[in-house]
Amino acid sequence: MKFILVVILISVCGLFLPPPRLFANSEVENTSNQTQTVPEIHEEADPNNAQECFSMGRMTIDYETGEPGLPKIGFRVTDPLGRKIAYDPKTRMGQQEIPLAQAYLDCDENEETGELRECKDHIEICGPVSGTYRIELSSMESGKFSLTVSAESSTTRSGTDYAETASRAEFHGKTDGHDSTALLLRYSREAGSKVRLTRSGQRLAGK
Repeated sequence: MKFILVVILISVCGLFLPPPRLFANSEVENTSNQTQTVPEIHEEADPNNAQECFSMGRMTIDYETGEPGLPKIGFRVTDPLGRKIAYDPKTRMGQQEIPLAQAYLDCDENEETGELRECKDHIEICGPVSGTYRIELSSMESGKFSLTVSAESSTTRSGTDYAETASRAEFHGKTDGHDSTALLLRYSREAGSKVRLTRSGQRLAGK
């Protein structure tokens, strides 16, 4: 049996239906007025509703440890405009500044005991702007983890047909419970482009 536990959920225009909340005392801090300046800025509009969201492209980021129970890895994703979506499992504090983005846990459950099996952190960004995203992962314990990025470009029309470009990138690593991992994710709305994931100047697997 599968069920979804919410970590952070910010929905606009009814795009996403809210799953049950994971932490009743979790707080979401919206600091969009404190957006920092970054060198790479693209003049692209944010989606205002569900239809615009999916026509402008979308991106999902999944990370997991393969261990049973709730994952103990925090994350922070910063878009090219300096806006963030983040969660810290130590403080149970979340941060959400990216329009039409949400983060939640997708867990398997033991039907007999009710215990949680493997959980996957899932981040969705609809209508992401083109540019370089920074993904920071921080773990509370040592172990292996994997991160998968799936992306689709904006939808283009040719006559009566509609088309979009899908791509995927993966990263597998391990942590000692004290360090953090920073990855750079290159995304473009332009049809034909593919997502690229890098770390320390080295390009990782991308399809």
